[in-house]
Amino acid sequence: MTHNKLSKKEEKRIVEEAIHSPEAFGKLYDYYFDQIYTFVVYRVSSHELAEDITSHVFEKALKKIDSFEWQGYSFSAWLYTIARNAVIDSYKKKKRGRIDFEMNFNLVDEEQEDPEDQTTRELDSERLMKALGNLSEDQQEIVLLRYIQGFSIKETMRITGKTNDSIKSLSKRALAQLKKLLDT
Repeated sequence: MTHNKLSKKEEKRIVEEAIHSPEAFGKLYDYYFDQIYTFVVYRVSSHELAEDITSHVFEKALKKIDSFEWQGYSFSAWLYTIARNAVIDSYKKKKRGRIDFEMNFNLVDEEQEDPEDQTTRELDSERLMKALGNLSEDQQEIVLLRYIQGFSIKETMRITGKTNDSIKSLSKRALAQLKKLLDT
């Protein structure tokens, strides 16, 4: 499910409501769940683990929502920061190495898609996943946040703790490497 971004004003209104009402938090959950899940599943390559981590992200966000502060970053950037930290924690627990992108994760509603288009998309998706798997973990994370999830450099800085120059450099190298891998 693809969402348009909430306006800053609308997001702020819902977050303010959610601080005082767990029911209002459900709106944030409904809006951001698929986005956070997609980010997590790309990082851990396991649907079951991604579901567990995503649930943990929203539990933590609900418990800590009253500590969220508007400091030039969106609420979604805060959620992604929680998700990123949860993924890192899962790596520490599992002592995993590189991320395995050898999975088929469909982001399009297959029932509404032409079978030929679906096959082409799946092949393209598979090639992209394999190519992403050849990038460093830092490059993978930047590509996911910037180009798949659509975060700005400023939001990506907030989520990853990396500098502007580092993000630009990682992006440039990652995109050059992806181009090289996909052109072969």
